Amino acid sequence: MPQGVVLVLLMLAGSLLAKMSWDKKTEARKLTTQWGTDEALKMLEPELLQDAAEYWQKKKVSVPGGSQVDDITWNDLSMDDVFRGIDATQSITGSEVLYAMLRHTGTQEERLERRRKAAQLLQQDEGTRIQVQKALRRITRGHFHGAQRYLWNVEFMYPSNRHVYLLLGILLLLSIALSIFVPRLFTLVIIMMAVNAVVYYKFSPSWRKEEVALKYLSSVIGAANAMEKIQAPAIRAYLDDIYQANNLLKPVLRWVPVFSVNGTTLDELLIDYLKIFFLFDVFAYCRIIRHLINRQAEIRLVFETVGEIDSCLALAQMMQRNEDICKPRFHIQHTVQAEHMLHPLVKNCVPNRFTWDENILLTGSNASGKSTFIKAVALNAILAQTLGICFAHTFIMPRARVMTSMAIRDDVQAGDSYFIKELKSLKRIADASREEGFLLCFIDEILRGTNTQERIAASSALLENLAEQRLLCMAATHDIELTKILEAFYHNWHFREEMEDGRISFTFTLHDGPATSRNAISLLEQMGFEAEVISKARSRAADFDAHGTWR
Repeated sequence: MPQGVVLVLLMLAGSLLAKMSWDKKTEARKLTTQWGTDEALKMLEPELLQDAAEYWQKKKVSVPGGSQVDDITWNDLSMDDVFRGIDATQSITGSEVLYAMLRHTGTQEERLERRRKAAQLLQQDEGTRIQVQKALRRITRGHFHGAQRYLWNVEFMYPSNRHVYLLLGILLLLSIALSIFVPRLFTLVIIMMAVNAVVYYKFSPSWRKEEVALKYLSSVIGAANAMEKIQAPAIRAYLDDIYQANNLLKPVLRWVPVFSVNGTTLDELLIDYLKIFFLFDVFAYCRIIRHLINRQAEIRLVFETVGEIDSCLALAQMMQRNEDICKPRFHIQHTVQAEHMLHPLVKNCVPNRFTWDENILLTGSNASGKSTFIKAVALNAILAQTLGICFAHTFIMPRARVMTSMAIRDDVQAGDSYFIKELKSLKRIADASREEGFLLCFIDEILRGTNTQERIAASSALLENLAEQRLLCMAATHDIELTKILEAFYHNWHFREEMEDGRISFTFTLHDGPATSRNAISLLEQMGFEAEVISKARSRAADFDAHGTWR
């Protein structure tokens, strides 16, 4: 071989090796520099988040309803945004499992403790963290893979007439063997190859569409295998649980590459032709499906464990970004206590402390912080029971179902008005209050979709009825009348504003007792409405205060 050619080949090989080395260093540098920063957050678009939620839609069938965060509560608390603010997972699997974790409040305390320990280790041990991240990078990155179907019900995905396909492949093999001894039968070989090729191209779409899902599951199993060398105890606790399952699923790792080979190189093209003529694809696919049917419990365990380890990476980064995070404490008393509690979605949030040991009516001026506060309590009660963390310095609570009725919207397509939607939302809380287990319920502006007289009558009756159930209720309202009607059933807290030089400011600090101030007209003035509007509003409010009715 000419020296020039050798030199060119050496230069190409050196360039390739240098690029591979550079790519590895760049990847490692990126994992290190983005760690614990907002840049690591995925911030999934709505359609991608909906795809990540598909795993939960399959899983929730096996989760008791009393330990699920239902759709109304999820939307009321803007949990999609909470999820986005946590999701710094490395893989799609991590996003899918993290989403499901946030919707399941029945997680045992031992498992919550395991998550915290793994997150703390990954926060402190960079070497183990990078090992985990590199293993997780083996997972394919395409969304809409559809692999969730294989985790719970895979029977229907067997190819129809699969035995016929296998028989055709065997017949071709037999015809080749016979033609060796009887050359005249080589015509039969040609016929069989033609028949098998037609069958392959006609029916392969029915199983080829499953290639993406199977390659994805295979990559999850591969990531689990890649982690087996990690010895850190907090991660080892997860890996020991799936060691046997990993071994039982290794046949899937052997068959998926055969099923998904795409012809680019000469040897791969040769394999492609063999697959076509012998229908080897369908044989490999049937073998994979058989293993998945027989090992559904194992594949679910591996999938969830890999996703949970990845979710612990996200938890570790959240702990890195936020100082005001604590480990919740659970007790049997039906009380909730918090010190320096925050709402994670509110920038520069004012912390609050409280002891919630009886039903609460929360009153206060417009924009004073009532809604943000009750959402913060509900959200932290969910995070405590799903991730084992809270945005507070101290958070103590009983294990409880969390339900809300807040951000009601009318449903034009279903023909439901705002008021009907609100009644349905409240009815589900009333029904849940009679079920087994303790309930924390949060209601914002109860029955605001109807007139004042009926609103006060109906909401006082409903809140009184809830107070007799096994729950703690926190209801925010502008109807000061309720503080008098329900004083035997509800304690009062409030938020207030301060007036200085004709301008309103808010402290966003919780106070005991009912609210005594009003600010709606002052806010009209502060927003620049005409003086005539302000004057009429104040005159009519004073007249109502004097006579107790509108004249």
